[in-house]
Amino acid sequence: MLRWRAGNNCTFEIVVRTESGLHPLIGKVYAADSEHVYRAMDKLRDAGFTREAETSIPQPIAYVPLLNLLLQEKVTGLAAKKIFGYGGQRLRAVAAERCARWLAQFHSLSPLSGPVRSVDKILARSLRAAGVVS
Repeated sequence: MLRWRAGNNCTFEIVVRTESGLHPLIGKVYAADSEHVYRAMDKLRDAGFTREAETSIPQPIAYVPLLNLLLQEKVTGLAAKKIFGYGGQRLRAVAAERCARWLAQFHSLSPLSGPVRSVDKILARSLRAAGVVS
C-alpha cells in the first residue's frame, strides 16, 4: 500500500502480466463511486495529455465500478513536490517552469465536468502544499 486516506481512498501498486510482459500499475480504491475521475483523466488524455507529450498525466487504464477501483499507469520519475522541497535553486526553477507549462495547457482546455470542490477544501489543500514548497 502506498497511501491510505481514511474514509476517502487507498492507493497501491500492482503488477499485471500480459503477453507483452509485466506492467506496473497504480490502483486507487475510493470510498464512493469515482468514475468521474476516470472520465476526467480520459478527457485529458484525449485533449493531448498523452504518454508521449511533454506535459502529461498518468494514463487511465480502467475503472471497475463494483470495487470503486481506478487503475492507471505507474509513472516513474522525481515528483515536483520533492524537487521543491529538497532540490537546488536551478532544479526548482526548471520544475516550476515545467509545472507552469502543464498548468497553462490544462487551463487551455474546456472545463471538465464532475463534482466541484468547495473553496474551503481547495484553500486547505493549497495551504498544506505551500508548506512543502516554502
